[in-house]
Amino acid sequence: MVVERSVPRPFKFEPFCAREEECSQIIHQVWLRLLELLCKLERCAADLRRWSGSKFGNITRKVRAIDKELKFAYNGPRDSFSMEAIRKLEKDRDRLLLIEKYWQQRSRLEWLKGGD
Repeated sequence: MVVERSVPRPFKFEPFCAREEECSQIIHQVWLRLLELLCKLERCAADLRRWSGSKFGNITRKVRAIDKELKFAYNGPRDSFSMEAIRKLEKDRDRLLLIEKYWQQRSRLEWLKGGD
């Protein structure tokens, strides 16, 4: 069941995004184009939200898809091309799991801060 929100979530900049080159490029492009500070901040938040959704999207779904690909690859041939593909899939999965773990820890921290 998909529940649509009538009010979009507020944008929150996450420090791990700053490590991505695309993030810096988005901020730089917006800052050069717009003059008013409030307008710059709103536009920057909107562009980063859109980028974050396309870059990271639904991490759990992406991990499941990679796991399916890995299961298929593990049962396939073991040539150098296949092994390289497996290593790339494992690296991608590990990166996504790290991000997912971050969000789980952050969610837990917010819950603890809020109390019962």
